[in-house]
Order: sequence, then structure tokens, then C-alpha cells
Amino acid sequence: DEPDAKPGNHKCKSTPSKVCTLRAAIMENNALGGGNTIVLAAGTYQVTIVGDNENAGKTGDLDILQNVTIQGSYAPTTIINMTAGDRVFDVRGGVANISGVTIQGGYLDNDTGGGIAVQTSAKAKVHDDTLANNHSTTEGGAIYSSVPLATRARMLAASYATTASAPTSIPKSRPPAPSLKCQQSPRPMVTPIRLSPHSMSI
Repeated sequence: DEPDAKPGNHKCKSTPSKVCTLRAAIMENNALGGGNTIVLAAGTYQVTIVGDNENAGKTGDLDILQNVTIQGSYAPTTIINMTAGDRVFDVRGGVANISGVTIQGGYLDNDTGGGIAVQTSAKAKVHDDTLANNHSTTEGGAIYSSVPLATRARMLAASYATTASAPTSIPKSRPPAPSLKCQQSPRPMVTPIRLSPHSMSI
């Protein structure tokens, strides 16, 4: 897990390792005004950089500020795992379309949305995802949204809030489309390519 070296230069390249991480891809999308698709191959994507109350995506949760599509291969095999003591996604602007991933490990003390938080100036569409083992000490163990949320979650499992019960419905998910099948990546990362024409592969 590393931030983008120079957000806005049309290159997804982290510092210091000069690879394209999930964090770097989101930061580059934010800096360029949004509209990109980040494609995640099967694997586990660790979110490890500690530092809450920072809203540019450099540390802590993954801050989404502009329109973006995050497209996983298939939720059971494409995992975004937070280990830095923060929520996983903070959708602060634009529309975030998140599909085909497992979002897990988010933890917030005295704040809302352990897995995903959607702020009043943003929207989110969550489809065929699994939200598991996320926690908030206030509201929204899995998801907290200040605006109407479009969701077709694959599973909301073992995510809870101290002061509010977690959703327990488990809608059935379609299997992944053949075009989205990807090989297992031992060290998932975004291929360091230019964002034009609005697509990045991890």
C-alpha cells in the first residue's frame, strides 16, 4: 500500500516503489477529475498506511473525491483488507461504482461507516460485493450513507455497529462474467500505465 508519487500526471506510480497500487490509482483518478475504471485482478489488496482525518487519500481510508468505477474480478477472490485502523472507503465526492470485491477489516471509533461511508456531496452504487468484519462504534458497521444508496450486496456479514444493528439479508449473486475472470496475482498492483482512455488494470 503506497500513495501516488505525483497525482495528476496521468501516471499511476506509487512512491517509493514506483508501482501502481490501489491507493495510487484512486489518487490519480481524483487528481484528473474522475471518470476512470480501476480493474482489480483476483487477490488481496492490503490497506496498511495509518493516518485518519486526512481526506486526500494519502493515508488511512481510501478517499474517493471524483467519479470512479472499481471493478473486482469476483467478491470471494478479490479482497480489499483494511489493517490501518480506519474505514475502508470514504466516498466524499462524485459517484463511486464498486463491484465484485470483498471489503473487510474497517474499524472506526466515534465515527460512522466501518466499511464504506458516503458523504452528503457524494453517491455510491455497491453491486455484487461482500462487506465483512467491519465495525463502527456509532452507526453503519458495514455502510453508512448520508444519501440514498444503490446497493445489491452479495453479502453483509459480521459487520456491526455498537449503537445500531447490522443488515443481515444475503441476496444471491450472479457468477462473474467470463470477461472479468483474472488470474490470481501473488502481489496485486495496478499495472503502471497512463490513465487514458480511462482504464487502469490492477
